[in-house]
Amino acid sequence: ITVSQATITLRITAEGSTAEEAFAAMDETWQTIHDCLGDLVFGYEDDELQHAVARQLGERNQTLATIEWGTGGLLAHWISSVDPEQRWYRGGTILRGVDADEVWTRQNQTAITSEDDSSEQPAAITAARAERSVRRMASASRNLLQTDYALAVGPLPSLAESGEEPGRVACAVASAGGVSFATYPYAGHPDILLQRTAKSALNLLRKTIAGS
Repeated sequence: ITVSQATITLRITAEGSTAEEAFAAMDETWQTIHDCLGDLVFGYEDDELQHAVARQLGERNQTLATIEWGTGGLLAHWISSVDPEQRWYRGGTILRGVDADEVWTRQNQTAITSEDDSSEQPAAITAARAERSVRRMASASRNLLQTDYALAVGPLPSLAESGEEPGRVACAVASAGGVSFATYPYAGHPDILLQRTAKSALNLLRKTIAGS
Protein backbone atom coordinates (compact mmCIF):
# COMPACT_ATOMS: atom_id res chain seq x y z
CA ILE A 1 0.00 0.00 0.00
CA THR A 2 1.39 3.40 -0.99
CA VAL A 3 0.00 6.91 -0.63
CA SER A 4 0.95 9.75 -2.96
CA GLN A 5 -0.68 13.17 -3.34
CA ALA A 6 -3.84 12.04 -1.49
CA THR A 7 -4.29 8.89 -3.61
CA ILE A 8 -3.97 5.41 -2.07
CA THR A 9 -2.58 2.66 -4.31
CA LEU A 10 -2.89 -1.05 -3.52
CA ARG A 11 -0.29 -3.19 -5.29
CA ILE A 12 -0.90 -6.92 -5.82
CA THR A 13 1.84 -9.37 -6.77
CA ALA A 14 1.57 -13.04 -7.72
CA GLU A 15 3.70 -15.75 -9.29
CA GLY A 16 2.89 -18.22 -12.03
CA SER A 17 4.48 -20.11 -14.88
CA THR A 18 2.70 -17.76 -17.29
CA ALA A 19 1.31 -14.25 -17.10
CA GLU A 20 -2.18 -15.72 -17.33
CA GLU A 21 -1.56 -17.92 -14.29
CA ALA A 22 -0.20 -14.99 -12.30
CA PHE A 23 -3.22 -12.82 -13.12
CA ALA A 24 -5.58 -15.69 -12.30
CA ALA A 25 -3.92 -16.04 -8.90
CA MET A 26 -4.78 -12.40 -8.18
CA ASP A 27 -8.47 -12.70 -9.05
CA GLU A 28 -9.64 -13.49 -5.52
CA THR A 29 -7.65 -10.59 -4.06
CA TRP A 30 -9.01 -8.20 -6.70
CA GLN A 31 -12.56 -9.31 -5.91
CA THR A 32 -12.01 -8.85 -2.17
CA ILE A 33 -10.71 -5.32 -2.72
CA HIS A 34 -13.72 -4.39 -4.85
CA ASP A 35 -16.14 -6.01 -2.39
CA CYS A 36 -14.64 -4.10 0.55
CA LEU A 37 -14.00 -0.72 -1.07
CA GLY A 38 -16.83 -0.52 -3.60
CA ASP A 39 -16.90 2.70 -5.60
CA LEU A 40 -13.80 4.01 -3.84
CA VAL A 41 -11.87 2.07 -6.49
CA PHE A 42 -11.62 4.23 -9.61
CA GLY A 43 -8.84 2.76 -11.75
CA TYR A 44 -5.76 0.65 -12.27
CA GLU A 45 -2.03 1.06 -12.88
CA ASP A 46 -1.22 4.78 -13.26
CA ASP A 47 -4.83 5.98 -13.37
CA GLU A 48 -5.76 9.20 -11.61
CA LEU A 49 -9.29 10.49 -11.03
CA GLN A 50 -9.13 12.67 -14.14
CA HIS A 51 -8.53 9.53 -16.23
CA ALA A 52 -11.62 7.90 -14.72
CA VAL A 53 -13.71 10.97 -15.50
CA ALA A 54 -12.28 11.10 -19.03
CA ARG A 55 -13.41 7.51 -19.64
CA GLN A 56 -16.89 8.22 -18.30
CA LEU A 57 -17.44 11.30 -20.44
CA GLY A 58 -15.86 9.74 -23.52
CA GLU A 59 -18.05 6.64 -23.29
CA ARG A 60 -21.17 8.77 -22.90
CA ASN A 61 -20.16 11.42 -25.43
CA GLN A 62 -20.82 14.10 -22.81
CA THR A 63 -19.14 17.41 -22.03
CA LEU A 64 -17.75 19.21 -18.99
CA ALA A 65 -16.98 22.72 -17.74
CA THR A 66 -15.24 23.72 -14.51
CA ILE A 67 -15.25 26.79 -12.31
CA GLU A 68 -12.71 27.03 -9.48
CA TRP A 69 -12.54 29.47 -6.60
CA GLY A 70 -10.20 27.71 -4.20
CA THR A 71 -8.13 25.40 -6.41
CA GLY A 72 -6.80 28.11 -8.71
CA GLY A 73 -6.98 26.23 -12.00
CA LEU A 74 -5.55 22.90 -10.82
CA LEU A 75 -8.66 21.04 -11.99
CA ALA A 76 -8.53 22.74 -15.39
CA HIS A 77 -4.89 21.69 -15.76
CA TRP A 78 -5.52 18.07 -14.82
CA ILE A 79 -8.61 17.74 -16.98
CA SER A 80 -7.05 19.45 -20.00
CA SER A 81 -4.15 16.99 -19.83
CA VAL A 82 -6.47 14.01 -20.39
CA ASP A 83 -8.43 15.66 -23.22
CA PRO A 84 -5.66 16.64 -25.66
CA GLU A 85 -8.03 16.45 -28.63
CA GLN A 86 -10.45 18.88 -26.94
CA ARG A 87 -13.42 16.60 -27.43
CA TRP A 88 -15.33 16.91 -24.15
CA TYR A 89 -13.74 19.53 -21.88
CA ARG A 90 -15.08 22.91 -22.97
CA GLY A 91 -13.13 25.06 -20.55
CA GLY A 92 -12.86 26.46 -17.07
CA THR A 93 -13.10 29.66 -15.07
CA ILE A 94 -10.93 30.74 -12.14
CA LEU A 95 -12.34 33.09 -9.50
CA ARG A 96 -10.34 35.13 -6.98
CA GLY A 97 -11.42 37.50 -4.22
CA VAL A 98 -14.13 37.45 -1.58
CA ASP A 99 -16.85 38.81 -3.88
CA ALA A 100 -15.78 37.08 -7.11
CA ASP A 101 -18.67 34.62 -6.99
CA GLU A 102 -21.28 37.38 -6.74
CA VAL A 103 -19.72 39.37 -9.57
CA TRP A 104 -19.32 36.38 -11.86
CA THR A 105 -22.78 34.90 -11.40
CA ARG A 106 -24.47 38.26 -11.89
CA GLN A 107 -22.43 38.95 -15.01
CA ASN A 108 -23.64 35.62 -16.35
CA GLN A 109 -27.25 36.39 -15.46
CA THR A 110 -27.66 33.65 -12.89
CA ALA A 111 -30.88 34.13 -10.95
CA ILE A 112 -30.38 35.11 -7.32
CA THR A 113 -32.91 33.09 -5.38
CA SER A 114 -34.96 34.21 -2.43
CA GLU A 115 -32.75 32.03 -0.23
CA ASP A 116 -29.85 34.47 -0.66
CA ASP A 117 -29.16 36.74 2.28
CA SER A 118 -28.58 40.12 0.67
CA SER A 119 -27.56 41.58 4.02
CA GLU A 120 -24.51 39.33 4.23
CA GLN A 121 -21.33 41.25 3.53
CA PRO A 122 -19.06 39.98 0.73
CA ALA A 123 -16.18 39.44 3.17
CA ALA A 124 -18.21 36.97 5.24
CA ILE A 125 -17.67 33.69 3.42
CA THR A 126 -19.78 31.54 5.70
CA ALA A 127 -20.61 27.88 5.09
CA ALA A 128 -24.12 28.84 3.99
CA ARG A 129 -22.82 31.39 1.52
CA ALA A 130 -20.23 28.94 0.16
CA GLU A 131 -22.96 26.38 -0.51
CA ARG A 132 -25.19 28.91 -2.29
CA SER A 133 -22.24 30.17 -4.29
CA VAL A 134 -20.97 26.83 -5.59
CA ARG A 135 -24.48 25.75 -6.55
CA ARG A 136 -24.97 28.95 -8.55
CA MET A 137 -21.45 28.79 -10.00
CA ALA A 138 -21.98 25.23 -11.25
CA SER A 139 -25.37 26.01 -12.80
CA ALA A 140 -24.14 29.22 -14.43
CA SER A 141 -21.03 27.55 -15.83
CA ARG A 142 -23.08 24.71 -17.31
CA ASN A 143 -25.47 27.18 -18.94
CA LEU A 144 -22.69 29.43 -20.21
CA LEU A 145 -20.68 26.69 -21.92
CA GLN A 146 -23.66 24.48 -22.76
CA THR A 147 -22.22 21.33 -21.22
CA ASP A 148 -23.70 18.18 -19.76
CA TYR A 149 -21.86 18.73 -16.48
CA ALA A 150 -20.18 21.60 -14.67
CA LEU A 151 -17.96 21.15 -11.62
CA ALA A 152 -17.58 24.01 -9.13
CA VAL A 153 -15.15 24.34 -6.22
CA GLY A 154 -15.76 26.95 -3.53
CA PRO A 155 -13.31 29.04 -1.50
CA LEU A 156 -10.72 27.48 0.78
CA PRO A 157 -11.29 28.06 4.50
CA SER A 158 -8.54 29.17 6.83
CA LEU A 159 -6.38 26.42 8.26
CA ALA A 160 -7.66 25.25 11.63
CA GLU A 161 -5.55 25.75 14.70
CA SER A 162 -4.50 22.70 16.70
CA GLY A 163 -7.55 21.19 18.39
CA GLU A 164 -10.04 23.13 16.26
CA GLU A 165 -12.58 21.60 13.93
CA PRO A 166 -11.29 22.04 10.36
CA GLY A 167 -13.20 24.16 7.91
CA ARG A 168 -14.85 22.54 4.90
CA VAL A 169 -14.64 23.15 1.17
CA ALA A 170 -17.92 23.26 -0.75
CA CYS A 171 -18.16 21.56 -4.16
CA ALA A 172 -21.04 21.14 -6.58
CA VAL A 173 -21.82 19.42 -9.87
CA ALA A 174 -24.59 20.74 -12.13
CA SER A 175 -26.23 18.36 -14.59
CA ALA A 176 -29.54 17.82 -16.33
CA GLY A 177 -30.73 16.11 -13.14
CA GLY A 178 -30.02 19.09 -10.89
CA VAL A 179 -27.12 20.06 -8.65
CA SER A 180 -25.16 17.60 -6.51
CA PHE A 181 -23.47 19.16 -3.48
CA ALA A 182 -20.92 18.04 -0.90
CA THR A 183 -18.40 19.50 1.52
CA TYR A 184 -14.98 18.11 2.41
CA PRO A 185 -12.72 18.81 5.41
CA TYR A 186 -9.84 21.14 4.66
CA ALA A 187 -7.34 19.22 6.75
CA GLY A 188 -4.16 17.25 6.28
CA HIS A 189 -0.55 17.89 5.45
CA PRO A 190 -0.08 21.32 3.82
CA ASP A 191 1.83 19.76 0.91
CA ILE A 192 -1.25 17.87 -0.29
CA LEU A 193 -4.15 20.06 0.82
CA LEU A 194 -4.77 21.56 -2.62
CA GLN A 195 -4.45 18.22 -4.41
CA ARG A 196 -6.74 16.55 -1.89
CA THR A 197 -9.37 19.23 -2.37
CA ALA A 198 -9.22 18.96 -6.15
CA LYS A 199 -9.42 15.17 -6.01
CA SER A 200 -12.42 15.32 -3.68
CA ALA A 201 -14.17 17.53 -6.23
CA LEU A 202 -13.27 15.17 -9.08
CA ASN A 203 -14.59 12.22 -7.10
CA LEU A 204 -17.91 14.01 -6.58
CA LEU A 205 -18.07 14.49 -10.35
CA ARG A 206 -17.16 10.84 -11.00
CA LYS A 207 -19.90 9.59 -8.67
CA THR A 208 -22.46 12.03 -10.08
CA ILE A 209 -21.77 10.85 -13.64
CA ALA A 210 -21.93 7.20 -12.57
CA GLY A 211 -25.29 7.76 -10.92
CA SER A 212 -26.88 9.65 -13.80
